[in-house]
Amino acid sequence: MPDLPPFSDPEARRIAAALPQASEAHAADPAFVRSVVLRSQLFDRLTTEFLTAHPSGLCIALGAGLCTRRNRLAPEAGTARWLNVDLPDAIALRAQYIAGPEANLACSILDTSWLDTAALPDNQPVLVLLEGVCPYLPQAALEAMLQQLAQRFAAPGSPPCTVVLDHVHPALARLPMQVGGMRLPVVSGFADGAQIERIHPAIRISLQEHLYGRFSQQHQLFETAFHATTGQHPYAVVRLELGAPSLA
Repeated sequence: MPDLPPFSDPEARRIAAALPQASEAHAADPAFVRSVVLRSQLFDRLTTEFLTAHPSGLCIALGAGLCTRRNRLAPEAGTARWLNVDLPDAIALRAQYIAGPEANLACSILDTSWLDTAALPDNQPVLVLLEGVCPYLPQAALEAMLQQLAQRFAAPGSPPCTVVLDHVHPALARLPMQVGGMRLPVVSGFADGAQIERIHPAIRISLQEHLYGRFSQQHQLFETAFHATTGQHPYAVVRLELGAPSLA
């Protein structure tokens, strides 16, 4: 496999060293490490593109966990506001290990009342990030959340909203997946971007990237065979644009 582009995250190393939980099993899985790095780099690139175009925008990380993106992209962050939304235990852990200008909100991301708490700007675009989150949410609840997001940002006077998420194919959601001996509780998926667009007329796909074949030689062979038999991909990172449907 080609070498990974350079990637450095001193803040994440600091947090990993301080955490009581051992992470050696995950770090010993080369394909898992590559998948996390490649995904993080793509999310970083798309976030940087948003911040370059909208330096005073609002970035919302749903299911943020211990994500260090704001620290990693500090030079590009400008005056953008950052909001991390996650369950109370995750936000408490985040507050313990990460200090900074970001705001944290403790609630389920499926409870879209966080949209009211987020103090959405009237005239500044919004970026919503769901990195490594969607496959672990029940399908019906995930689609309901995306539908509510689309409805909110399709309303007159709402700012434009971009959503970046990653998803697996439903066929993979039905397979047992493990990393470092730990089962991954994947429960949902989308066949392709068109399935996501059908959730609400205000959802439009502006980008799809298929990274699965870059995780390892075995992943590359699997993706080739999967695409040959289904015409689809096992995994994708998708950028959505939310807003009132065009009348053209």
